[in-house]
Amino acid sequence: MDFLTGGGISFLLLVIISLLAVALIFEKVLQVFFKLRINVDYFLAYVLKLVESDNFSKAIGLCDSLARHPIGQVVKAALLKANKSDREIERSLEQTATKVVPEIRRRTVYLSLLAHLATLIGLLGTLLGLITAFGAMAAVDPTARSAMLSEGVGTAMRSTVVGLLVAMPCLIAYVVLRTRENHLIEQLDHCAITMLNVLAARNAKLLQDK
Repeated sequence: MDFLTGGGISFLLLVIISLLAVALIFEKVLQVFFKLRINVDYFLAYVLKLVESDNFSKAIGLCDSLARHPIGQVVKAALLKANKSDREIERSLEQTATKVVPEIRRRTVYLSLLAHLATLIGLLGTLLGLITAFGAMAAVDPTARSAMLSEGVGTAMRSTVVGLLVAMPCLIAYVVLRTRENHLIEQLDHCAITMLNVLAARNAKLLQDK
């Protein structure tokens, strides 16, 4: 606790930032590592099997069971346009992807913002601490100035240290979460392209049979 004493408003702001970061990290980890975790290969293979047997109602019902998952929404969007033109299927996929991708990335960028804010607030606290320390030296006996300067500089530098200690976990969490989000979006793209190709091939075959 002695390390945190004398930090003033900068330490208070850093504590607030750290609490916000912890809450945000918890929310995002819960979302991208647990709520959005499904066996994509199994799900897609099962849907394609239902499409092959023309059991679209069951395939759509399967997607409804994953209504809150972006992949479920994208695959359903393709299935609902299964008997339309390739362009309409593609447009439906694009519109759905435009809606669900921002949901995957929602609020993650704030971790980067909090990391930068923590660093800047730490530096600002150090500068303000140094200004205060040098200002107070004017009223101190010359023999005590050296000791007071050392103490003032040490106290001021703590703000930078705390700022960096808050910023580094934020940046690490940001990179980890962004990597996971990118992986989810790649899976989303794979499902969308697969559904488009399969439905386009199916529709082309139906036209030939006519």
